[in-house]
Amino acid sequence: MPVPEKELKTSIKDLNKSVTKLDSRVNKWWKILLHGMLQGAGAVIGAALVFSLLGLLLNIAGVLPYIGDTALELKGILDKVR
Repeated sequence: MPVPEKELKTSIKDLNKSVTKLDSRVNKWWKILLHGMLQGAGAVIGAALVFSLLGLLLNIAGVLPYIGDTALELKGILDKVR
């Protein structure tokens, strides 16, 4: 069954609008790059926070008592350097 000409023209116009919109989004390569960099930085910061909190909780629980000792030693070294 053939498609009416008016309906075909409307479909072509809609397709053209969609392709133009997609092209404008894809051609913003610097936005894509910036988004990727921010996403990577967020992942690194998030992982650092999770590991820090995990270490703190394990230190409070007494599972990793050497973290507190190491922190005190580093503080002593920094005080000597000053």
